[in-house]
Amino acid sequence: MNMNWQELASWMVVVWRGVSGRWARRVYMLLFLICICLSAVLRFRTYLLTRRIQVVLAGLAQVRVDQTTESQLLKAVPDLVQYGGDRQRRASTERHYNVTISNDEEGYGMLGMHWSRSSFSHSGPSTIGTARFIVNGAR
Repeated sequence: MNMNWQELASWMVVVWRGVSGRWARRVYMLLFLICICLSAVLRFRTYLLTRRIQVVLAGLAQVRVDQTTESQLLKAVPDLVQYGGDRQRRASTERHYNVTISNDEEGYGMLGMHWSRSSFSHSGPSTIGTARFIVNGAR
C-alpha cells in the first residue's frame, strides 16, 4: 500500500466534490428545511397546549371558596368533567370534578406516524396536570 501524495490528493478532491457538489447541497438544504418545519410544528403544538392551560388557570382565578356556585364553576373552568359519583357526607353531598390537560391525545398520530406504546419506557399517558375540585351542596 504505497500511495503517493498525488493519488491521495486526487481521492481527497473526489470526496470533497462529492460532499460539496450541487446534489449534496440540495440534500443538505432539504434536511435543514425538514428540521425547521418539524421544529415549527412542535412549537405550535406546545403553544396550543399552553393556551389550554392558561384558559383553565384563568377560570380557576375566578373561583372563590364558598361564593362560587356549581353552575358558575362549570362555566368558568373549561373542560371540567365530573369525576366519580356523588358522595353523601353528613348533611351535604360532595361532587368531584376533574380537569386533565394531557399531550397524550394528539401525540400518537402526529405527522402521520403511529408509535406503539411498547417502544417507549413509560407505560401510561403523558399527563401534564390534573386538578380535582370538590363541590359541597346541601341535600
